[in-house]
Amino acid sequence: MDELELYKGNRVTLMACSSCNAKCNDCYIGYTGNRTPDDLYSIAYLLMNDGKHVRIDGAEVLTNLDYLKTLKLVGQNWIMTNGLRIYNEPNIIDLLKDNNIDTIYMSYHYGIQEDINSIPLIVVEDVIELLNKNNFNIYLNCTLTNKNYKNIITIAEKTYQLGAKGIGFNKIFRQGRAKNIENLDLTKEQLKEFFEYLNYLRNHYDKSEFYITRGGSLGHDTFKGKDNFRCNAGNNHVMITPDSKVYGCNAICKPGYEIGKFINNKIYLYKKFYHDESICLAELLGYLREENIENLTYDNYPKLVKKYSEKK
Repeated sequence: MDELELYKGNRVTLMACSSCNAKCNDCYIGYTGNRTPDDLYSIAYLLMNDGKHVRIDGAEVLTNLDYLKTLKLVGQNWIMTNGLRIYNEPNIIDLLKDNNIDTIYMSYHYGIQEDINSIPLIVVEDVIELLNKNNFNIYLNCTLTNKNYKNIITIAEKTYQLGAKGIGFNKIFRQGRAKNIENLDLTKEQLKEFFEYLNYLRNHYDKSEFYITRGGSLGHDTFKGKDNFRCNAGNNHVMITPDSKVYGCNAICKPGYEIGKFINNKIYLYKKFYHDESICLAELLGYLREENIENLTYDNYPKLVKKYSEKK
């Protein structure tokens, strides 16, 4: 894939850093490097002026508090964090507020936290309590495995009682350090059971009070038999890592998965890159253990989908 064309999509996420203050088994980060705060700010400014909708993410954005000025620049009112720095330095809450951050996303892997994450659940719950006292909106992300998927009704009730505004469910992305995790995936029957529970929860809670989502890695709803899921990775959303490489999703930002290049502050994609949005791109590549995106072409894509469906 050599020939390039200008990215026609609108959404861009700048991955600020690979630095993190934790070492979790479920981490899917596959890139390395950290942008300087000034570099991040400059690139975000130029992309915004080019009409792009810019957001900032990273392994752990709060490892460098000077990144916050760029979040303020792009009008981003949320961060995704493991919560550890807030736990150790609660005074940074004032800095978050000064930079217009009012929403926090955190991982809350109820039932399996100690198996896949290095931060104890009690620490996460203490941070949630602190954030609630300071009037932040809190949304939690829970990874599902064959060990805890039956408990999502309990998980939802627990997070609701903690004061969260919502919860999102996902599977482990088989990338980065998480590639070494085995024997925790859900079977077809277990996925169908999960979607049955999920539909119950969505009918049980008023979404204006408690919003329940699920990630693309869980596939299509096999309980109802239909859904509106689409994955726009690479089509209307790209990631740019600190080494200025372009990827389709933050879960597959690693060498070999580049779908384009960032040249002179312009985003270019490989012309042959193809993704029909029917399957989560990170799930497709990770599950099939594809090590690069060479097969993501118009002609080869159906073969990958068929192979994926047969394995599932």
